[in-house]
Amino acid sequence: MNKHQLHQALLLFFLFLSLLTTSCIDNEALRGRITLNITDAPVDNTNIEKVNIAIRQIDILPANSQNWTVLKSFEEPRVINLLEYTQGEVFDLTEQYLSSSEYKSIRIELNVALEDNGLTVFPENTIEFTNGNIETLFIEGQNNYAQIDADFQVDAGQITFLTIDFDLRKSLIETPQGYRLKPFIRLLQTRSCGAIEGYFRDFANKPRVTVFAYKAGTFNASEITSDIPFFNAETSDRIRTDVTGKFFTAFLPEGNYDLIFVDLLSNGEVNEVLGKLENISVKALQTNQIQSVFTADLVPIN
Repeated sequence: MNKHQLHQALLLFFLFLSLLTTSCIDNEALRGRITLNITDAPVDNTNIEKVNIAIRQIDILPANSQNWTVLKSFEEPRVINLLEYTQGEVFDLTEQYLSSSEYKSIRIELNVALEDNGLTVFPENTIEFTNGNIETLFIEGQNNYAQIDADFQVDAGQITFLTIDFDLRKSLIETPQGYRLKPFIRLLQTRSCGAIEGYFRDFANKPRVTVFAYKAGTFNASEITSDIPFFNAETSDRIRTDVTGKFFTAFLPEGNYDLIFVDLLSNGEVNEVLGKLENISVKALQTNQIQSVFTADLVPIN
């Protein structure tokens, strides 16, 4: 190859490299990023210490399609004790690039526990009790997906922050055969949410109080005796007797909320509804701090 041919070859190579780089940049500019976390609200039964779920894959569904797209697939199922991620704590599931588009649904594929002739396959989903007992947590109906239909947008060059709230107190179903998991999840725009923090000062006499956050005016007293009491609460938190009765209800979309304070038995059954605080404002990315809450401050539930 003479100098002229070598020069021409180098020009073609650099032209190709320039086109490839430009194409990658243009392609990158058409995509956005999604950051996905998972959080939980505590269970009512204080005898439950851990609830472990094994996640195999996460899929999303574009708004204009019926075909699911894999967002993240784990080589080995990712086992998470959901009860470690309450009071605003989150587990980082994944961060991925996505095409700029609207999406309408997200689902988690669980490594499902199956029963076959008395044998258990895939035992990563477990529930652990304070007495040391460990049981396999089977999925209600043998469905291995936890799915939520919720619209969200991914914009080019932007990051979409999403949080999955896997609400165990609504998802754990007690049956004669033991607990079953019937997943109840909600998908939240993380940066559109705020929180309420406070201190319940009568915790010494009432150590099992749980705080339920409702959109203002939506609580109905009939929920107290329903199959899953306080099912329509946005989220909940158990007061912490080791930190002067602190409670922290996180991931609340902007708006006004009523807090319902309930004294529970150790098995999670309702002992007494203490009352409520009304119309507490929540702003995005802010925490509304309530310094002291006494039983006497609460409005009675009619």
